[in-house]
Amino acid sequence: MKNTSKKVIGLTAGAVIALSLLAACGNSSSASKSDSKTISDLKISFIPSKNPDDITTATKPIANILKSELKKQGYTVKKIDTSVGTNYQAVSEGLDAGSVDVGYGMSATTYAMYQDGSTPLLMATRKGLSNDASTSAKYWNEHKPTTKTDKEVTSYRSLIIAGILQWVKN
Repeated sequence: MKNTSKKVIGLTAGAVIALSLLAACGNSSSASKSDSKTISDLKISFIPSKNPDDITTATKPIANILKSELKKQGYTVKKIDTSVGTNYQAVSEGLDAGSVDVGYGMSATTYAMYQDGSTPLLMATRKGLSNDASTSAKYWNEHKPTTKTDKEVTSYRSLIIAGILQWVKN
């Protein structure tokens, strides 16, 4: 429960920042065409990074928090709709089509596919690992334990193994 609260608070803080930037830009399709600070319907979509019901439950408080925080900045938000995409690409497709105003959790691959239709305002960070600095798989596997650090990083290490089938014996 404690972890879920931290995630909701972090997600909400990110949402407030993102929506503040969105509102400041004035390019939301849901905002009126004049310089009015009224947003009639703000649509937020999350990627299905875990059980959609868990995401829906964890993000339920966001609508009221965002309305309150944006009101402090002079914006009136009449309605906030939150949803969980059916797959990772659905959020980007919604942004591209204009049926989603704010998307959370787009992967780099999905962003690359839809980069002409959306602009990221925030980048997620995570706590790094003791052996994140090297791009060498040998370094990762020198029989030293991987430990968490307090350093914030914006990437994940990975290794792609290609041609594996030629080494697999039947």
